[in-house]
Amino acid sequence: MPGLLLHDFRRGVPQKTAREISGHKTDAVFNRYNIVSEAELQDAAKKIEAGAKAVIHSSFIDAQDCSNSEKGENARKPV
Repeated sequence: MPGLLLHDFRRGVPQKTAREISGHKTDAVFNRYNIVSEAELQDAAKKIEAGAKAVIHSSFIDAQDCSNSEKGENARKPV
């Protein structure tokens, strides 16, 4: 495939498996060719941002639930 290097095909595969397939004898040699593209860095940043927003959103919802419970709005009624 034009534009791809042999090392591009190891992404998404466990390191030990990729190292065995590529024939690298040591982790040091394998890591020497561990090239990260700008697109991969941008994708990782987007995933981190989305995760952070989800945590903040979840914390906000939890805080609202606690606030409502204290006011008795979501309090459990005796059975």
